[in-house]
Amino acid sequence: MKNLVLPILFLTLLACNGPSKVKKQNAKEVSSIAEERSNSKQILGPYDTLNDPNHPYYLTNKDPKEFGRMILEDKVKPSDNLATFNVMDSLLSTNVDDRQFYIKVFLNILDKADGALAEAIGLPAMNYIEKYPIEFAKLTNISDDQLDYLGSYIGYEIYLSSQDDPVKDGEEFVEKLRSNCQILNAKEKTRLEKFNDIIIKSIQENNE
Repeated sequence: MKNLVLPILFLTLLACNGPSKVKKQNAKEVSSIAEERSNSKQILGPYDTLNDPNHPYYLTNKDPKEFGRMILEDKVKPSDNLATFNVMDSLLSTNVDDRQFYIKVFLNILDKADGALAEAIGLPAMNYIEKYPIEFAKLTNISDDQLDYLGSYIGYEIYLSSQDDPVKDGEEFVEKLRSNCQILNAKEKTRLEKFNDIIIKSIQENNE
């Protein structure tokens, strides 16, 4: 009988002590992991979207003019983000001096644009040309290559946004531009007609 009691007592003690130690170790490990995660968060800090070049809100805390200067000085690369879009939208400024600055920045963006940013060039350019047609037609700081690219991007934008006949919409756009630029000299008119031809050609090529 004594021989039977001793093994039973031993098994009882083992059952009581064994699992409790395992549970305490698991709890300690979980606590340690949680503490490491907490310390890691404190070191890394919150995710800073304003300073992430790949985030849409990159540098949106900057004034458009300040961001524009950074583009001109090659301190930042224009991209399909809100800060770049804000600069392009500033072409509609009512201040003529500000517009001259943003035109310079816009042409810089035009030279560097590709991919998604290139596809976004057309709309702000159209809005500017429709609001300030003569100012656009008399620009002297825009090269022939830039004019070609601009016409192509505007044509693409008209093609994308058309609800019916993109070629007809393009013809209406260039006719309106032509009628608003009657006071141009012969050289300016010739350049404008070349620009209009590029717009129509771009629409036709995309509409094929």
